[in-house]
Amino acid sequence: ATRNFIRCIAAFFIVIMCVLLAQKVWVCEGNTAWKLEPSPTCHLGLQVAVTELVTDIVSDTILVLLPIFFLWGSRLRAGQKRRVYAIFSASCITTIVSIVQDWLILAAGGLREVTASMVEVSVSVIVANLPFLVSTVYRFFRKN
Repeated sequence: ATRNFIRCIAAFFIVIMCVLLAQKVWVCEGNTAWKLEPSPTCHLGLQVAVTELVTDIVSDTILVLLPIFFLWGSRLRAGQKRRVYAIFSASCITTIVSIVQDWLILAAGGLREVTASMVEVSVSVIVANLPFLVSTVYRFFRKN
């Protein structure tokens, strides 16, 4: 039952990825006039911003709550549980950055939108690497 649940969650994330990608291709390739501008940037607009905002909040909520659910009855020590919870809760940072990026899609567009997207990707990579970083720092301070 648990494996099927995890498979459904994985399929859900794949569907979200495909929907977001298809929507951006639809919006940007539907009107290619932006490609002729001196600084070509596709303005994504309200539709993409709302879709991104909803999917970001739903997916980040899943990424925070799922580990808490699975670790609730585990036999890990309290300190270990706190570290694991902290690592998975860090995806809330990604949500905050994505909300700012989605707001910029609506309000500013252009270069600010692109910059915010790059910041969001960078924060996501940092959050994805947190388990490695936390365990490395923990081992370093434990040995010293």
